[in-house]
Amino acid sequence: LEVGTGTGESTLELVRRGHTVISVDENPDCLRLAADTLSAAGHRVHRVDRARTRTAGSGYLVEYRYPKDVVPLPGGVILLEGDVINDPKLIGWLEALGGFDAIVCWLIGTHEARHLNAGLADLQIRTSGEYRLRVQNRVYEMADRLLRPGGILHVVDRGEAPSAEIKDDTLNAHRDQASVTSL
Repeated sequence: LEVGTGTGESTLELVRRGHTVISVDENPDCLRLAADTLSAAGHRVHRVDRARTRTAGSGYLVEYRYPKDVVPLPGGVILLEGDVINDPKLIGWLEALGGFDAIVCWLIGTHEARHLNAGLADLQIRTSGEYRLRVQNRVYEMADRLLRPGGILHVVDRGEAPSAEIKDDTLNAHRDQASVTSL
């Protein structure tokens, strides 16, 4: 399971190494770009668009449909439109698949209009850093529920090359994130 598809370059690398991948991203532009990247490299791609967006006040609201009849194909890729912090049907669907050998969340970003998502208003996310932290927190919680025994969680954050002090702070922050789980 990959959280944050982006351009699909990391997804492509996972598939090239023989993995079956489900990649989740809330940005349909990223999913479109990733589908093109993967298809151009000759890989089987099933893109699942699930969101309906409507105006809500001065922002927007996203509602997700349950992903029906979507089955991972060995060596293939499912690009799934979804939001790990604002998509209640996503986790249940992923749990029904029976567990994952690995969950990765690498270098996620966000788009400039993300703060206009009315479904996130209660979270009071003001910066892209706060957004990444919320997503990573959710990924730790998801991993606790979705990883098979012995599974791997791999989180890579954005940022500058850390000094020793910042490196320790970052590691301690990830330990804090994991502290609410059995990981």
